Amino acid sequence: MLLAHALTAARIGRRLGITTCNANKRIENIYRKLGTATAGPKGSAGGES
Repeated sequence: MLLAHALTAARIGRRLGITTCNANKRIENIYRKLGTATAGPKGSAGGES
């Protein structure tokens, strides 16, 4: 749900009480399971440190 709102990994991490690095890894795993490499052209799922 947080990815659907185009939140960055840093914001997702803060909301979930986990590190940005951990959030990035979880996001990578979600996209891997969905069979896609990125969030799309916007690329909003990662980045912010």
